[in-house]
Amino acid sequence: MLQLDAITEQCISVMTASISVNTAVEYYEAGIKYEYSQVTTAAFDWMLLNLFYSFSKNFKELRKISVELMTKLVASPDLAVELTEFSVYTILKLWAWLKIRPDWEQFTNESDVTETCKNDHEKLNLQLDKSKVFKPAFQALRLPHILCHEDHLKTLEEDKLFPLKMLEKMAASLYDTTLEADCNTKGSFFPASVSEDQFSRRCLRLGRILINPMSYSWRWTNFLFGARFLWTLTNESITVKMDRTLGKHRNIRLMFRVKATSLDKEGRSKATQSSGLQVITLGSLQTVVLTLDKVIPFPLILTVNYLILRPENSSNNMKDHMNSEVRELHGLDL
Repeated sequence: MLQLDAITEQCISVMTASISVNTAVEYYEAGIKYEYSQVTTAAFDWMLLNLFYSFSKNFKELRKISVELMTKLVASPDLAVELTEFSVYTILKLWAWLKIRPDWEQFTNESDVTETCKNDHEKLNLQLDKSKVFKPAFQALRLPHILCHEDHLKTLEEDKLFPLKMLEKMAASLYDTTLEADCNTKGSFFPASVSEDQFSRRCLRLGRILINPMSYSWRWTNFLFGARFLWTLTNESITVKMDRTLGKHRNIRLMFRVKATSLDKEGRSKATQSSGLQVITLGSLQTVVLTLDKVIPFPLILTVNYLILRPENSSNNMKDHMNSEVRELHGLDL
């Protein structure tokens, strides 16, 4: 028995050390089948980091991901998105197309799939029996964070995966909430915090690759409630401040978590740093959100999760919107 346990431990060690785009899905499924929780967790964590940076370029492995597994990945607050929540929607479409098309091997890149399938909506329709199986994965999308951008809303309307009336209702609700939030000019109007569980379920997910430690600044252009932030990497520090170019002078209270991860050539984490969950009030001055170790190797995958905290004395309409937003995030009526 002791010898068998030793062999099992060695097997687990080998599997966790050899996770790659070609083994992650198989190891995850094997871990579940044989109750190797360490392997299951390691494979899942690898896929959270590499869904966009490895699977999006490997169609054979991407289509192996089951609906149940993809749903868990999409729902996770720790998913390292490529840019914004819209990137999650894009890779979901790619994954679904690859799974339902028998001629998937003809495609060599994402643009091939998009060009071939863009006028073929009847084959990817969440109302049809053939595509209903994908509903749980699309229901796990944080749809309000996609609808805040006009171009993305237009894409969703053209794709016709979601009922048009539902999209219009959610977009109108987001617009009303944005107007209400934009009228506030007092930073103290925002509550101090929300629970970690609420944050995990509702936070905006952003991502970026930092190629080297040189100084540069960037913005993620898709923003909620009139808030636009300027992010900067300089002197091993990542900072953020309000972007005043739009003429907005109010401060924003922000709950956030910033994480930087260095990967080896197989996509396995070599080093990671996290700010932990914090609450700050942002104005025109830069605020340091993460100080990087000088020895952490570049390039880095940067993941940012944040939630703009709502007014404590919000109206009933505002509260109703927030309650409905949570329901929509995790139970879209498709």
